[in-house]
Amino acid sequence: MKNIVEQICVIRAVKDNGSNLTLSVEPVKQKCPGCDGKCAKMLKPSELIEVSYDKHDVEVNDQVVLYMDKNHLRNLIIGILGIPLFALLSVVIAGTIFNFAEWQIILAIFLTLISIFICQVKYFENKHQLKVEKCQKS
Repeated sequence: MKNIVEQICVIRAVKDNGSNLTLSVEPVKQKCPGCDGKCAKMLKPSELIEVSYDKHDVEVNDQVVLYMDKNHLRNLIIGILGIPLFALLSVVIAGTIFNFAEWQIILAIFLTLISIFICQVKYFENKHQLKVEKCQKS
């Protein structure tokens, strides 16, 4: 299995940008095998997702698979969860080793969280991690 996150979607709009396409896709409400699909019927209508696609072989109402590679998912988890956790543990351990007062450790944790949040918003790229693959017609 090469992909972790996969969702079948229907193309609702296609915008041609010259070298690539921007697809507006809507996730398909699917029922699980052996299920009557009540949970899919209860889902609210979803917003369209815009993704870039570099081929010109799709049309409106075609089905595509929207997915994320394992490597991108791992990088996303490490970037969002792993780095802040490591930074917070480092601040607490350093504060304990250097005998900081409790308020100093709390202040250091607060400043660390703010700086990590700013760095994630400014430098962490999540744009081109979603991939699109056209479904085979059966």
